[in-house]
Amino acid sequence: MDTLAKWFLKTGFFLMLFGIILVLLKRHHPAGKLPGDLVLRSGRERLVLPFGTIGLGALVLTVYVNLLQRDRGNDS
Repeated sequence: MDTLAKWFLKTGFFLMLFGIILVLLKRHHPAGKLPGDLVLRSGRERLVLPFGTIGLGALVLTVYVNLLQRDRGNDS
């Protein structure tokens, strides 16, 4: 039960931190305009392929999951 409570606290803290980062990115550098994000325009249509944003999100989530596993002692 204690480990579940710690997991919820860590996850809540991570989500709060992620929300703050998103707010700051929106003010200073709009999300979806990172290097690697492609925007294709044809007339009035627009297609956005956010490869850079997806890569950054995957990197952040990988680090977070690895930190959770290290805390639990599952380094395998």
